[in-house]
Amino acid sequence: MTPSTSPKLDYDEIAEQQQVVQEVLDTHTFPTRIGVIRGLLYQCAVPQIAQVFSSTNFANAADTRIGATMQAFKDLGTQKPGDADWNATIERVNRLHESHNIVSNTEGHSVQPEYADAFRYIVASLVTHPMQVASSFGRKTTEQQRESYWGFFQAIGHELGLQETASFDETQQWAAAYEQDVILGANANEHLSEQQALAGQLLSKVGKGIPRPFKTALRKTVLASSDRRVLRKLNQGNAWITRLALLPFKRSATS
Repeated sequence: MTPSTSPKLDYDEIAEQQQVVQEVLDTHTFPTRIGVIRGLLYQCAVPQIAQVFSSTNFANAADTRIGATMQAFKDLGTQKPGDADWNATIERVNRLHESHNIVSNTEGHSVQPEYADAFRYIVASLVTHPMQVASSFGRKTTEQQRESYWGFFQAIGHELGLQETASFDETQQWAAAYEQDVILGANANEHLSEQQALAGQLLSKVGKGIPRPFKTALRKTVLASSDRRVLRKLNQGNAWITRLALLPFKRSATS
């Protein structure tokens, strides 16, 4: 990753990337949705993230706190980059992060060093997991689509105080190493009760507003697509029946 003290944003380019993101989401709706939820689930397994959520009462208010974060990303997915509404959404998220000392506004909203990697992972996981799940089900994306998809989220990260610039492939490699080290590494069980509580709250909200059978299927598919080690850590079931049911789709994707 290449450090950049003040990434210069091209809002016309970001608008083009935004359009590609929407095209990918429209074309691969189900696997990318599974991937986004899986990314959020893996975020619950990061000790530092779970600790911050717990200390700010997030674990007991997943519906409003996580929902507010996802609403911000949804808003940024439809608002014109750089216009008043876009800037207002960015400012709203930055104010929230400042209130918990995650971001400092002394140098133009820079992420505090101790939170930099966790913050970077939050942004990265919302891209790497959807792309991975889509690929596992044979829903192929082009290199240009993946780079544009990541470029859009990386631009949001820059707006929120991240200072690094990287390609999609570099980010995917970094995120995989981060998961092995932080989610599954030697200190992975710090704040474990908070991790498990947050994961439970998140999964209880999956598919909110849709009929129960579809909600259950959606949740089980997320679990079935996840690493068993992460599920054991978060005290979540393996969803082995769903995992077996999905095998033909994954076999056809690799054949």
